[in-house]
Amino acid sequence: MSIVVHEPAGSVTHAVQVAAPPELCFALVADVTEAPRYFPSHLHAEVEPADDGRELVHRWVVGPGGAVRDWRAERVVDRAARRIVFGHAGDRAPVTATHGEWTFAAGDGDTCLVTLVHTLTVEGRADAEAVRVAVAEVDRAAAAQVEQLRRVAESFAELTARTVCVEDSVLVACAADGAWRRLVAAAGDLPGAGYAGLPRRRVV
Repeated sequence: MSIVVHEPAGSVTHAVQVAAPPELCFALVADVTEAPRYFPSHLHAEVEPADDGRELVHRWVVGPGGAVRDWRAERVVDRAARRIVFGHAGDRAPVTATHGEWTFAAGDGDTCLVTLVHTLTVEGRADAEAVRVAVAEVDRAAAAQVEQLRRVAESFAELTARTVCVEDSVLVACAADGAWRRLVAAAGDLPGAGYAGLPRRRVV
């Protein structure tokens, strides 16, 4: 994997060669509601259409230390060009906004070059060290993100062969909120159960 970091511009670029078709790599990034099936840190995502072909995406993931964090972003998905452009407000100073782009270029055979670019907008008089730390955090997270994508894409056939989906339902003689609160209480005793901050009446 090659990494180029331009700190003065607040830009971080990651590129990785993947031994999988570009259509698959694109789908794994674009179809965020399916991400929890393949990416352990992803809990839930909701997508709503917006104006001008944009989409509003709300995502919940497990962060460092097991805490659940969520954020909202706008994106434009160009399936024909296999390109995804996104942006969201900064979640901590000195970053005020983050914009990015995924591209998926076909290579020889069933391979592709996946490139992820993040561009950070920072406060006008931000401390240089604070900017460096912010860029480093994005660098670390994005590097892990593209590497995880590579692993999933290259083992996708094996993963899908081992995936089993089970759905069941039961009628409970109580209000929906009461049943949800009982599930949340029970989930608190399960290692790795992520529920804090998730949409109402949902336990993962």
